Amino acid sequence: MTKINFSLLLLGVFVTVAVIAFWGNAPQTSPLPLQQATPLTSFTLIDTAAKPFSFQQLEGKVSVVNFIFTSCPDFCPRLSTAMSQLEKQFKEKEVQFISITVDPHTDTPQILSEYAQRFHADINRWHFLTGESDDIKKLLIEGFKIGSPADPLAHSDRFVLVDDQLNILNYYSFSDAAQMDRLPNDIFHALSRVTAKK
Repeated sequence: MTKINFSLLLLGVFVTVAVIAFWGNAPQTSPLPLQQATPLTSFTLIDTAAKPFSFQQLEGKVSVVNFIFTSCPDFCPRLSTAMSQLEKQFKEKEVQFISITVDPHTDTPQILSEYAQRFHADINRWHFLTGESDDIKKLLIEGFKIGSPADPLAHSDRFVLVDDQLNILNYYSFSDAAQMDRLPNDIFHALSRVTAKK
């Protein structure tokens, strides 16, 4: 074997190993493993500035939604910490985050504003919403389809991914590590569909 052929062989082996190493360490970008998308029903709630926030403000963006209440001593702060990490990970203007209280009697816009500050939330991208109790109950059951008719305001640990066309794409239980690990990847794919339209 000539020196040139041997050098080419070594180069080929090096390139093959490099490609395998790259793909082995690259983020998983498989297509969204989604169920059939479910259209989100209309709603209007109130944000931390006491201004109306409607479901139409989700249009054109990828939205990650969860449900909290500010007097929750342990679990809600963990949910909000996870949401904060997602907010820091996705800086794109086409991605927004929404936390809806299930205790609207306590969680006024002012209380939610103070809660948002605890997590250094950018309230232009991470919206904290309250409203009438009946409206939130209806939204949980009929809109996001995660509430129980027997106890509509029962606490849920699920994050909901909504696409730019107001469709619910999937649910992610905070207590399921595999689901939460998949959430950033699914946000990325939903976001790529939005940016591809531009």
